[in-house]
Amino acid sequence: MQRLAISWRLYSLVLLSLVILGGAMVFSLFQSYASSERERKAGLAQMNDVALTVLKKYQALEASGAMTREQAQTEAKAVISVMRYGDGSGYFWLNDMLPRMIMHPIKAELNGKDLSNDKDPNGKFLFVEFVNAVKASPTGKGFVDYYWPKPGAEQPVEKYSHVAGFAPWGWIVGTGVYVDDLHAMFRRDAINFASMFGIGALVLIAGATFVVKTVTGPIGKIRQALQSIASGEARVTVPCTEQKNEIGEMARALSVLRDSVDERVQLQAREAEQARMIASERSDNERTMTAAAERQGRAISELGRALEALAGGDLSVALVDIGEDYAKLRHDFNAAVGSLHQAIAAISETSLVVRDSASDISGATGHLSKRTEQQAAALEETAAALDEITATVRTASERAVEARTMVSETKDSAGRSGEIVRNAIDAMGRIGELQPHQPDHLGDRRDRLPDQPSGAECRRRGGTGRRGGPRFCGRGAGSARTGAALRQCRQGDQDADRQFRP
Repeated sequence: MQRLAISWRLYSLVLLSLVILGGAMVFSLFQSYASSERERKAGLAQMNDVALTVLKKYQALEASGAMTREQAQTEAKAVISVMRYGDGSGYFWLNDMLPRMIMHPIKAELNGKDLSNDKDPNGKFLFVEFVNAVKASPTGKGFVDYYWPKPGAEQPVEKYSHVAGFAPWGWIVGTGVYVDDLHAMFRRDAINFASMFGIGALVLIAGATFVVKTVTGPIGKIRQALQSIASGEARVTVPCTEQKNEIGEMARALSVLRDSVDERVQLQAREAEQARMIASERSDNERTMTAAAERQGRAISELGRALEALAGGDLSVALVDIGEDYAKLRHDFNAAVGSLHQAIAAISETSLVVRDSASDISGATGHLSKRTEQQAAALEETAAALDEITATVRTASERAVEARTMVSETKDSAGRSGEIVRNAIDAMGRIGELQPHQPDHLGDRRDRLPDQPSGAECRRRGGTGRRGGPRFCGRGAGSARTGAALRQCRQGDQDADRQFRP
């Protein structure tokens, strides 16, 4: 609705009025037709009640015995067959509940005929519907609409019939009326209503058009002025300011708006000049920033290239001229690369010295290891010699005790000197046997050294005892010779041990 123009909104009111008027006329038309239809059906019911009165009269005569049933029914049929109403087209007929025609005043050929299969052009079994209407109604009465041939008409015409059951005889009396006249009346009323609606619509449309023009015309002029003002024409003349209605108020408000627009246009001109100056300054700043960005990009590119070369191991890289803005960066980078080059060179020289020192230390370590092994071997030999000396001294001490004992015994008994001499000889033999034994794995090796003196040879070389007997190795010159022989024997054992050591 908001998108519709004012003229269309006004025309919409007229259209709404016409719709309401047309709806009222259509409702009145159908209500009139329905009222006529109700009146017509009410008249049919009254006519049928008259026919029922005739049947009741003759049934009462039958009940009183004045007539037989056949006489009463015959008289009743004769009376009802000649009954007419309206313009003479209204009549009554009688059928039973089979259904079978009892009496038809117009089509006598139907009398006594079974009508169960009779139907109208629309396929309705009308006589069956008569029976069903009577059976379904509590009062035994009802209406049925159908099509039936009308005298003087080429085609069957719609007809309303009222049927009523007469239980004592099992008959149904019915009467009907054609409704083509109602249709004709409906068409006539529809034409009249349409004519009135057309005249009223023309009057309303004409009046609405006049009103719409008186409203939309000034509004259109004001709209044009408003568009001119919106486009910047502040000197435009505003129309309709003299009117005393809402349109005049709109025009006068537009005049105030025009003045404010004039002031705004002047303000916009000043703002445009300021904007032009700001734009020029911004353009200069942008050019300056663009040039600085280009210099920065070139400097970053050169720095990246230098860093890439430095990462590849090139310590001779240096930054060339990358602009005055980045002179300090170039100086610091080149200085850092130079310092790094010197540090790497110093580290290289130190590495050479360390490598040479490591070589010397390695050699010295090897010599020290060898000397350590020799010292260990010497210590082992010394320990073995000390063990042998200790055993020898212990043995010598024991032999000295024995010698003192033998000297004492010699003093006590000169006769036992021979036995003492033998004991001394045996003691010297035991001294030789008590020498330290060599390891088993070297025993066989000594067997392969025939040039080394054995323990017995050492004892032999030690000399003989005093007074013609064997001399004890631990005393006098004999002891010196015995010590030398023992040392020679030990040296021979050690040489053999080193020779065959695995």
